[in-house]
Amino acid sequence: MHKGLALPREDMAVQAAESGELIVWPHTRVAALLCFGYPKAAEHDPAIVAALQVLRTVSSQALGDKP
Repeated sequence: MHKGLALPREDMAVQAAESGELIVWPHTRVAALLCFGYPKAAEHDPAIVAALQVLRTVSSQALGDKP
């Protein structure tokens, strides 16, 4: 049995719920400002660098900027 929680984008959560992959908790809806943090010692780690690039792309798209 798998266990876990996620904070997916709403469109992804709805799609996953429609396909039966997850349950969207229906009891509240929250606007949230989030920060992404990582250890200073890991700033050049390939996984961190790749994750930051994805975050830049997603945030640029969300703000309507060009990446």
